[in-house]
Amino acid sequence: MAKFAEVGLLSVIAPNRSLLRHVVKFVLLLFAIPLLIVSLCNPRVGSKIEKVKREGVDIVIAMDVSKSMMAEDVKPNRLAREKMFVSKFIDALKDDRLALIVFAGKAYQQMPMTVDYAAGKMYLDYINTESVPTQGTSIAEAVNMARNSFNKKENKHKVLILITDGEDHEGADVEAIKEAVKEGVVVHTVGIGTEEGAPIPEYRNGVRGELKKDENGSIILTKLNKGLLTELAEAGHGKAYVLNAGNEPVQAILSDIDKMEKKGFEEKIYTDYESQFQIFLALAIFFFVLEFFINERAFLRAALKKLNI
Repeated sequence: MAKFAEVGLLSVIAPNRSLLRHVVKFVLLLFAIPLLIVSLCNPRVGSKIEKVKREGVDIVIAMDVSKSMMAEDVKPNRLAREKMFVSKFIDALKDDRLALIVFAGKAYQQMPMTVDYAAGKMYLDYINTESVPTQGTSIAEAVNMARNSFNKKENKHKVLILITDGEDHEGADVEAIKEAVKEGVVVHTVGIGTEEGAPIPEYRNGVRGELKKDENGSIILTKLNKGLLTELAEAGHGKAYVLNAGNEPVQAILSDIDKMEKKGFEEKIYTDYESQFQIFLALAIFFFVLEFFINERAFLRAALKKLNI
């Protein structure tokens, strides 16, 4: 305004100009814009514990992560297909508790029993053939680990889902399942692979190398042992399923589980962070509205001049 006219003429050209109102509007915008930016960032603070009452069963999924799971008779390979199946299974769960076990020559608990399905998906992402350092396939190890995951005081509401190609190198798996059945565990098996078999590609640092060979230099073929998996399911009073390109047994297994007697339990769920953007957004809107209704012209002074008091 100083460039537009001399100071003495400004009062004539713009007699109702109010510098104070101009400054107030500017200050209000200085408050409103940062508050709006903060609200868009969705600030979150604190955490809380929620108690959820549910009715369901306890489910343990035991995943075979031996080297044979890298065979590509099921696309893209057995392990990737196995993880996709488990991911879909977790998405379909509602009120059941879930635990994850990985096994090869040994078995390890990947996730304890919980209703936190998001945690299950997170653990699933990190499962690979390096999750178990001891190679081989010991189904008995997985069964015994699953037994320890369940509540020893209960003799029902328990389901074990074994996902493997069935190439057991250790034995004693039927006996282990019979012991689990005595504790009220129902065992379903999910076979992955084909009975024709496929070679096992070897990977080093994520780079695919040659196919796995035996001591004589012959390429090793890994095959689905459907007969063993059927035998294990029958011993576990469950059913045997096959996971391949044309078969997705998620709903079939869940249908079997839904027929089981349910138990009621209370689970604590940790809810991290509560959104607080509403506070900042409300303040930003308040300052924007206030700035909008403040005019830079001093109407009261202009009205008084017209009255010529």
